[in-house]
Amino acid sequence: AKSLSRSAAFATAILNPGIPDRDLKKYDPEFINNLVKNKSLGFGKCKLVIAVPKNSGIKTISDLEGERIATSYPNSLKRFLKENEINASIIEVRGSVEISPLLGLSDAICDITQTGETLKENGLKKIIDIFESEACLIQNGFSDKEFLN
Repeated sequence: AKSLSRSAAFATAILNPGIPDRDLKKYDPEFINNLVKNKSLGFGKCKLVIAVPKNSGIKTISDLEGERIATSYPNSLKRFLKENEINASIIEVRGSVEISPLLGLSDAICDITQTGETLKENGLKKIIDIFESEACLIQNGFSDKEFLN
């Protein structure tokens, strides 16, 4: 999703329109500051969540203090942890984030999910939603605003 979002943002900066998720700014805000959201599309819905192994002693976000969290979304996770005054180690991984606790690489994960099935299949349970997202149309903030309306 990160590379897709960056590609959509880059294409939109040059061309029009693009279709990232509606919370693209939460992925990489400094990269897409001049993009304008035009319309939610009603598909591609997902959530960025923090999940832990079912047998973990981590039950709430405050229990994440001092723990290791694996993610492919370090900017969003860093912002969330800062907003909640939680000091935790962020371990950036690419793909298959859900197996990180099983391999002993992390105590928790931060990843996107649509149904939660992959979390369950890997013995994980969600402890909090960070944000919800869905596909939307965007355009370059410098282009004609009527283009997508």
